[in-house]
Amino acid sequence: MKSPRYAALTFLAASIFAVSSAHAQVTPQRLLDSAKEPQNWLTYSGDYSGHRFSTLNQINTSNAAALVPQWAYQTMAGGKFETTPLVVDGVLYATGQDDRAFALDAKTGRPIWQYQRALPADIRPCCGRVNRGVAILGDKVFFGTLDTHVIALDSKAGKVVTHGWREATNFTAEEVVHHMEPFCSGFLCTYVDKEGMLEGTDLDWFRRLRAATNHELTAAGGITTIDEIQQLHKLGIHAALGMAIYTGRLNLEELARLND
Repeated sequence: MKSPRYAALTFLAASIFAVSSAHAQVTPQRLLDSAKEPQNWLTYSGDYSGHRFSTLNQINTSNAAALVPQWAYQTMAGGKFETTPLVVDGVLYATGQDDRAFALDAKTGRPIWQYQRALPADIRPCCGRVNRGVAILGDKVFFGTLDTHVIALDSKAGKVVTHGWREATNFTAEEVVHHMEPFCSGFLCTYVDKEGMLEGTDLDWFRRLRAATNHELTAAGGITTIDEIQQLHKLGIHAALGMAIYTGRLNLEELARLND
């Protein structure tokens, strides 16, 4: 992969790649049973177990050194690249910088469609103009944007079929966590209003989440002080840290002592 400092980001496909030509609807049942389709990668972590492990064995320790690139795709954007591609029945879906989404023939690299969100000029993301990838259900591909929209694209043509989703619902975060319990072994919950701002997080929100589920919880979003980490620990909640470490607000040695 070329350095993003000098060139647009590139997808590389290895010489051994199993694909199929049929394109079926991605049903909720297929997602639940995605581990039974090792030739596909239907969710962010491969399947709901979150192990990110593939049972495919064509590529192994005996032949990995012989792999060579078969095709390359330029995303037309430099910068960081943090997406997890999906592979569904021979089609690779992924995202790039500045809210680009695209579908490629996974065997040949041929572009099937491309989409880019028109972003406001004044957005100021905390951690780069990146995107973490798409989700798929039915015949739609979904991804979140830097200007707080959820975009739904036709998986075959890349046309917007639904966008915005800005109307309030009656669901609270606690209710969503409760309803998702059968499908998850734990939750990473981000208080987005505080993300990257170094102003502290909302401990009361995390207390309500803790009361809503017995599953493992990890808190993120604005955690800035040792005291917040200790309070979360008393609730049985892990803390995911980012900007507080990057900026030196939290000392690694002090954090290490918390585990003593």
